[in-house]
Amino acid sequence: MIVPQNGLALCQEQGISANGLTINYNQITAEAGNRKKGDQISLIEKMTEIQFQEMKSLLKKSDILIGASVQIAGIHLAEFYQIPYYHIYYTSRFLESGSYPPFRFSVKSKGRIRNWLLWKLYKNYSNKITRNSINKYRKELGLSTVATPTELYRDNMLIATDAELDPVAPDIKVNFKQTGYWYLEEENQTVIDYSQVRDRQKIIYIGFGSMPDYTREQTRTVIEKLAEKLGLVFVVSQQLLGPKEEVKNVISIAYTPHLKLFPLVDLVIHHGGAGTTHTAAYCGKPQVIIPQIADQYYWAERVKELGVGPDFIEKDNLRIDTLGDRIGQVMANQSFHQKAQALGIRLQQKKDRLAGVLDQLGL
Repeated sequence: MIVPQNGLALCQEQGISANGLTINYNQITAEAGNRKKGDQISLIEKMTEIQFQEMKSLLKKSDILIGASVQIAGIHLAEFYQIPYYHIYYTSRFLESGSYPPFRFSVKSKGRIRNWLLWKLYKNYSNKITRNSINKYRKELGLSTVATPTELYRDNMLIATDAELDPVAPDIKVNFKQTGYWYLEEENQTVIDYSQVRDRQKIIYIGFGSMPDYTREQTRTVIEKLAEKLGLVFVVSQQLLGPKEEVKNVISIAYTPHLKLFPLVDLVIHHGGAGTTHTAAYCGKPQVIIPQIADQYYWAERVKELGVGPDFIEKDNLRIDTLGDRIGQVMANQSFHQKAQALGIRLQQKKDRLAGVLDQLGL
């Protein structure tokens, strides 16, 4: 397996042999939002260079290539080695449709005509900023140049989401399979210090996944004040909380598999990543989402539409009163819990797990 630097630790924990690229996508995600337009283009060019140069030799003996996220070189290297290429999307909203515009513009529909025009604009821009660097390496590989790199992504697309959480628009024109979410079964045991939890005391998880928190001190203060004010126990990602002395009703935990952790809590507060959204839903838990980029806003809207959580909170608007309000809504309204539990039961009854994905691919 070939993974960015930020994926090596997880592969090691799972006993998976992996080669790490010199790219750290978590760092890139953090930097991209703070860069100017010209800097973002240079960042894409650097990613393209590293992927082509470092992946070429690593793929020599590969039989199939599955790429995801900002995997730029994969589809071209697969063509060079004449092996199948599959690209994973963690929401169908990354695929062109008249039902919605690209995330760069909005989560909300602008009307079908405007949506199509925005997709055309987005694809033209994407082709413009990637064409030269991609064709440079295609020439080195002896492949023909391409005028519109985005058009290569029309076959073997995998939408790794559940259809109930992420209904696919009927007018998507690419060849795709919606596989269901790829839940990761991990053997690690959840470790929570229950000495801080009183009988029947509600437990709330809060974490932002791989997203950086540039206002961590403020976030930590909000959590500590709410734990004191509401008398609830917060189980908080160590990455989010950072090193600090013990605080009453706040339990800091290192990386813990969400499939093991979420059944033990009453509410999941998170950034709105596809994985966390699916896992919280699978475990039958209501959610409060604090989105920051791209598809996270989409998942926040879906959580509200499905009735398993209230309105999302903008990260810049995360305060004691705003988060306290959302927690209060969830705790006071049993409908959130009932709908979340019902959704979890439906998801658990499906067989769209990794074994099913491999069967679909003929592996």
